[in-house]
Amino acid sequence: MRVVQISDTHLYADPSQTLLKLNTQQSLEAVVELLHADPRKPDVIILTGDLSQDNSGKAYERILDIFAGFLCPIYWIPGNHDEPALLASTFAISKFKSEKVFSIENWFFVLLNSHYPGHVSGLLSRAELSRLEHYLHEHSGKNTLIFLHHPPLPLGSAWLDQSRLINGDALFNIVDKHSGVRAILCGHVHQAYEAHRKSVSILSAPSTCIQFLPHSQKFALDTLAPGYRWLELHSSGTFKTGVERVKDFESTVDFTAEGY
Repeated sequence: MRVVQISDTHLYADPSQTLLKLNTQQSLEAVVELLHADPRKPDVIILTGDLSQDNSGKAYERILDIFAGFLCPIYWIPGNHDEPALLASTFAISKFKSEKVFSIENWFFVLLNSHYPGHVSGLLSRAELSRLEHYLHEHSGKNTLIFLHHPPLPLGSAWLDQSRLINGDALFNIVDKHSGVRAILCGHVHQAYEAHRKSVSILSAPSTCIQFLPHSQKFALDTLAPGYRWLELHSSGTFKTGVERVKDFESTVDFTAEGY
């Protein structure tokens, strides 16, 4: 089974608008074209937040248009730049899936909402944590992947780590009791990150637009191209993962920017 994670698209209501001089609609379209061209078709696509930069319904509507060509289920969670209620109402009348837990074969997926109103950092509410604990107990025999927008651990970038998940310890207090959890996947950090905590892989996806420079003490952009993360899940409970990036990407990014 092939799962594709796409994150941090940052679309605007105006499709000509740019983020640090990069047209986010065009870069997303390039990533989606790359995904369409891959003969290994996804069985599931999961969008892990910051789908709009300006909290606009028009941006969400164009997300629907851009992904209209995929036949597989598409799931989503909000990021800190999103407006969750507007996102949910816009996607509700589409083929996108609103469920935040689902199973395919012997794999179980949990999608968590780490949106913390008024904050760039993330927070899992008591209700979200209780929901996670309930479902992990209920599906203890399955291999599990957890998706959320904010990283639960610091990644080694001082400026970016300030906006990670505030209560990552509470998340791990639950995860540590359930041996079936194979990986936690996040967005937000605009880079491909891979680490392990005990037996759990911690993974992030590149953005479909600007990329953040890893291990930077202050805001800095990377020259890597936009892309997505993929996972190949096996019935044994093991998986392979990697990142695909747009080839021959002509960057217009303002690398002198000190923030966005």
